[in-house]
Amino acid sequence: MAFSDARAGQNATKAIKQYADMLGKASQQIIKGMLESVKRGEFQPLDIQAALQRNKPAQAHGYEAQFISDLWLKTRDKFRKYIPKGKLRR
Repeated sequence: MAFSDARAGQNATKAIKQYADMLGKASQQIIKGMLESVKRGEFQPLDIQAALQRNKPAQAHGYEAQFISDLWLKTRDKFRKYIPKGKLRR
C-alpha cells in the first residue's frame, strides 16, 4: 500500500515514532508503579498475575489488559526478590 504522497509518508513515519515513544514512557510508568506497590506491601507480585487473569471488562479494555499482561510477563523476574521464596509460578 502506497502513501498518498511523499510528504504524507514522512509525516506518518514521524508520527508512528512519536506514538512508540509515548508507549515506551507509559510502559516504564506502569512497571514502576507495579514495583513500587509491591515494595510498599500493597500486594504480592502474584496478585498482579491473578488480577490480570481475572480481568473484568469494567476494569480495562481487552487490549489494555493485554498490554499490561505483556509488561508483566516481560518484567516478572524483577519481582522475585520481593517474594519470600524467590520463586514465581510460571
